Amino acid sequence: MAQRHLYECIALHQAGRVEEALVGYRCNLARDPGNQEILQYAGLALRHLGQFEQAGQLLAAAISVKPSVATSHFNLGSLFLEIGLFAESVVTLENALSLDKGFAEAWCNLGVALLSLGEPLKSLASLESAIALNCAYAAAYANRGKALQGVGNLTEAQKSYRRATIISIDQALAHVNEGLVLQSASRFNEALERFNAALCCMPDHGRALSLRAVALRHMDQGDRAVINHQRALAVTNRDAITLTEFGGTLLELRQFDHAASIFNEALEGSADATVCLTGFGKAVGRLARHDEALRSFAAAICFQPGYAEAYANRGLIFGELASIEKALNSYRFALLCNPSYPEVEIN
Repeated sequence: MAQRHLYECIALHQAGRVEEALVGYRCNLARDPGNQEILQYAGLALRHLGQFEQAGQLLAAAISVKPSVATSHFNLGSLFLEIGLFAESVVTLENALSLDKGFAEAWCNLGVALLSLGEPLKSLASLESAIALNCAYAAAYANRGKALQGVGNLTEAQKSYRRATIISIDQALAHVNEGLVLQSASRFNEALERFNAALCCMPDHGRALSLRAVALRHMDQGDRAVINHQRALAVTNRDAITLTEFGGTLLELRQFDHAASIFNEALEGSADATVCLTGFGKAVGRLARHDEALRSFAAAICFQPGYAEAYANRGLIFGELASIEKALNSYRFALLCNPSYPEVEIN
């Protein structure tokens, strides 16, 4: 009877009625607390509901009851991946693969975890294993594109993203990442097409909206860029990366007060402090707030001593203050960091 009840719970779970299913799983666990299958399904339900700590406890308990089930290790490793415990995810997913080397989803998630730990070559090997097992695995191709970007192979990265979208047209992430590759090559019209494709799949995709705005900015469509930035901020709850990209557009549009305010807000989040500080310095520098600008560039250089843009813009401020020797030294440092830095060549 309890087992039949379990199957009814699973049916509810698969139909999206997760809270009802969880009530049933808990009733089953009360009768049979050491049942590996029930522990696993209950853990998956809790994960779906965002109760990650309890989910992890039940998934770990399922492994303790029956360590030889690869799926149990995979589910716990995937939970670790979702909540950002990448090292723990790698260990747990490797355990799953030691039990089942033909587990394509485990290879894919292992690749994602390794990439998050800054290991693009190892990530690429894992994702290639996933694709070898399932040549129509869109998510593996999409993440393979990210790994290829990580090793600097942009041509193959674009091909991998395109393959993902051919397999599954709703692969919004693949469209976004292909757009990023094209945008980095200044192919803004093509990048815009990719971001538009992502938004056809997912109209409220915050990254696609923000990156479409950046592409539009480079295409001298400032008003449309601002509208897209504002939409992106609304759907991302004003996250730091989206704010930083908006700040860059406002600088281009010479809205310096607004840009300074946006970069300052971004600094309160988890954005790249070097980029934010440099953007803030550029904005207040254009407003003749020279001391603030110099402090901001100095802070950016402390975060990233080889950041050419901070040195170059610091040189501009020193030039405006008629501190010629300091300006020249800043430009020299910028050229040491990046010999082709354009603003330095002008000066």
